[in-house]
Amino acid sequence: MPDMDGCAVARQLHQEPELSSVKLVALTAYSDETHARRIQEAGFDHHLAKSVDPDELQRLLTRMNEVLRLASQTEELARQNVVLASETKEILHDVKEQISNVQDKLEDVTEVVRKLKQELGEGKYNTAED
Repeated sequence: MPDMDGCAVARQLHQEPELSSVKLVALTAYSDETHARRIQEAGFDHHLAKSVDPDELQRLLTRMNEVLRLASQTEELARQNVVLASETKEILHDVKEQISNVQDKLEDVTEVVRKLKQELGEGKYNTAED
């Protein structure tokens, strides 16, 4: 490229917010360690050296498509989890409220039973034997 090399392009792309998550593949004639490190530091996700085997390139592209598909599914599942968490929170709130109501009613029944026991102990009720 006349004005900038692929590494400069990669760095510039990653600085753009809407392009920062773009996956980049470097296809270069250089395969030595220095170039591989430079390519990685520039933000490339993959590095293929020319002349690349078409099957290898196809496998890489297929794998990248699969990753995108799984990422999309993961995002959808995350959205569903947020909805479920909200619904669960509402249900939990309702259950706590119902438990509180049951506890109040139980306290009322306990008070009635206590009073009945007290009255029975004081002989306020006639029994069938009288």
